[in-house]
Amino acid sequence: MPQVYLVARSADLQNGSVMVTDLFPNESQRNTALDPQGAGPIYVRQIDSGLSGRYRSVIVADNAGDISFSREARGLVAYLLYNVQNGAAGPALTLEQASGAASDIISEVRGGNKLELADIDVILAAQPGAAGATLTQNTSTGSVSGLIRVLAGETYVVPAGSPIEIGGVFVPDANADEIGFQRNVRHPVYGDSSWEVSFSEGSLAGLASRGLVTVYVNDGTLHA
Repeated sequence: MPQVYLVARSADLQNGSVMVTDLFPNESQRNTALDPQGAGPIYVRQIDSGLSGRYRSVIVADNAGDISFSREARGLVAYLLYNVQNGAAGPALTLEQASGAASDIISEVRGGNKLELADIDVILAAQPGAAGATLTQNTSTGSVSGLIRVLAGETYVVPAGSPIEIGGVFVPDANADEIGFQRNVRHPVYGDSSWEVSFSEGSLAGLASRGLVTVYVNDGTLHA
């Protein structure tokens, strides 16, 4: 089923500073006995790139080439490191490759561009030494919808000690795309008409027209 996500397009947008208020029912106003689950308000969150700050994705390799997270990591870089293989029977991405890909993906968001699977794979493969990298093929465990969720500000956590490469080969975790999400961001409810109205003529329309927010569908296309 399609799902939509609100992604901060502007780098200047601060967490908690922008809220979509015209979604029905508003959690603070709904009649719990009569109204469905609250659809709003929704706070637009800034992208957690993982490129800086406390949870920067630091990895460590031993003499055998086994690579794991040396401490808990969060954000887009952590998601790419934990979910992307560089070629069939190949290694995990390096920190430099994942950081470069994260930066390029965020640049696409800032430009208001779509991020379908083919677009993401082009970005991954364009990183130096990562020609075989892909989000979903080989034993990669990523998904477009998972990546969009990270871009929408949902916290993604990789625990300390989690392996990503053993003996030079990527180590997949079949649950990696779901287990790390903290489900701490409210997203629009697909099929609910109030966010469509907001997008066409309400609060969301104003945010999108000012270049503050982009509405992505879970396949990476832009909602129009």
